[in-house]
Amino acid sequence: MKLLTVVLTYLLIHDTLAAKPLPQPTPVQVEYMDREMGGLITWAINEDNGGYKACSGCYWGQDHVTPPSHFNPTTPDMAKKWVAAAKAFGAKSLTLSANHCGGFAMWPTNSSIVDADTGDSFRYNYSTAFTADGARDIVSEFVEACEEGGIGAGLYLNIGMNMFMDIGANSDSHSIEPTGRFQACWDENGANQTLLSGQVKSTIDSYYDTFKEHLVELFGGRYGHDFVEVWLDGGYHEELGEFIADLIDKNQPKAVIFKAPNWDVSKHSGNSVRWAGTETGHTPEEDMWSTVSSSQQGEQGDYGYGPGVADGDVWMPAEQDAPIADGYDYGGFWYPGQDPKNLTELMSEYEDSVGHNSNFMLELSPDRDGAIPDSNLEAYTMFGEALDRCYRPGGVGVVASSDGFRCDSKIGCSIPISAATEVDRVRLSEADLTRSIRAYEILVGGDVVASGKSVGRCRIIRLPVMLKPDTEVTVRFTNATDVPVLKAIELLNLYGDDGCM
Repeated sequence: MKLLTVVLTYLLIHDTLAAKPLPQPTPVQVEYMDREMGGLITWAINEDNGGYKACSGCYWGQDHVTPPSHFNPTTPDMAKKWVAAAKAFGAKSLTLSANHCGGFAMWPTNSSIVDADTGDSFRYNYSTAFTADGARDIVSEFVEACEEGGIGAGLYLNIGMNMFMDIGANSDSHSIEPTGRFQACWDENGANQTLLSGQVKSTIDSYYDTFKEHLVELFGGRYGHDFVEVWLDGGYHEELGEFIADLIDKNQPKAVIFKAPNWDVSKHSGNSVRWAGTETGHTPEEDMWSTVSSSQQGEQGDYGYGPGVADGDVWMPAEQDAPIADGYDYGGFWYPGQDPKNLTELMSEYEDSVGHNSNFMLELSPDRDGAIPDSNLEAYTMFGEALDRCYRPGGVGVVASSDGFRCDSKIGCSIPISAATEVDRVRLSEADLTRSIRAYEILVGGDVVASGKSVGRCRIIRLPVMLKPDTEVTVRFTNATDVPVLKAIELLNLYGDDGCM
């Protein structure tokens, strides 16, 4: 049997970066990155618009607010089935959209919105439509199902925009403009459009008060103190930053916050994650850093999004999300007749998110009854099985591995690895996440065939050609902050002979 002998040589060619204090991840952030993958339940009140975009939590294009009576999911053990679907592809956490930008609340909130003109009080949630079933609480069912299924629970709350309250966006996007109206539904009709049917005229103060009440209800302890993620989509006004930071730090110490408040302004604990910058499953750049610069503060008091910077002074890893539907226009929601992505695309998204030093958040899209379509469940299952075969411990895709490797010096070191199959990928993982490798090259026969900068928790490098047995490979680090310390160096065979795919 032929053996593929790979010599991995670590050479620090350039001077190392000037010594300076490096930002440190919190234990919660380390646990977050170790989870690697999560699921996001993108769900809201649905209504049939003649088969065209029949479900949208943002209600783009509608001329009215969907009444609560349209929300009455009937799927038995609905939340347990969501958890099973997430676990099918290996998610370690699951986040529910408790209140998307349409404004509909999935829990029986005690918060009422007072119309600024009439003085009438309104609630917009599930229990308002069904007094006989008013005690039902979708958020509670979800949290209990996650606990029973052994998966971390998180909640999504859109503070940035709210159609019901007619406030919070200046375009058909998630961009917050808390002093403006909710224009996403009606801007095509002109800026002087009157309130749509079902909308309530609110003031900015009542808007803040309402969301403070929502935040306390969701994260103040009613559903426990064990959430692992708080997803604040759409941003928030800076006046809410200190309130959010104090509430989450005191009541949800295990949770990272997506779009978290600026820690040095709000005194947030620092358990923060940022948006990678796309909703495609593919990070905007291959080199994704776990640090950002405090000089790049975003409009909502956070640190924005994107690839980060190598020399950042704030540790804030990236989260890359993607819908399951084959088509970007769905926005993560279920629509009649949509098809899931194929396995090749899902594997590519894994490599371009987790393999780019980012966590992957794959969306679940329940239908109007709260059920995961069979075609989607099949896609989740096939995806999880492929990850088990190709990337996870015990899988056939990892054909050679060296664990816990440390260079002897900054000058260079090497280690031989043998494999009995072809190789088409290399996976690297740093042991110390605060010692970022800053540049590397992959050489075959003395020629550079691939190169990059960031490694971090995981870097998956697709080789441009399938390597035959006995091919010598050199992985060379050309810049680093210190002596490279690798948690794992692995060779993989996905699409070659005897490969996992």
